[in-house]
Amino acid sequence: MDGIVSKLRAMGLKAVNYGWGPNSHYQILKNITIPQNALVVDIYGVVCAGTIWEMTQNSYKYYKGTRKVFTVRIDTKRKCC
Repeated sequence: MDGIVSKLRAMGLKAVNYGWGPNSHYQILKNITIPQNALVVDIYGVVCAGTIWEMTQNSYKYYKGTRKVFTVRIDTKRKCC
C-alpha cells in the first residue's frame, strides 16, 4: 500500500495509507477528518460475505456520505476467517 501511495504522491495527488486490518474500511468512513469529497479505495486480499453485507447497510451508507468508495480485491493465498 505504501508503494501505491508513493506513486500517487509523485503524480501530485494527496494520498494517505490509513492502515489495514479488521474494520479498517468502516473506521475510515467514520473519521471526520476525511473530507466528504474524498475518494476512498479499499484494497482487500480477502473479502468475506459479512463485509459485503455490511456495505449494503444504512449505517455504512450514512458514514460513507458523499464519498466515492472503490473496492479492489487482489489475489492472495491467505484464507479468510
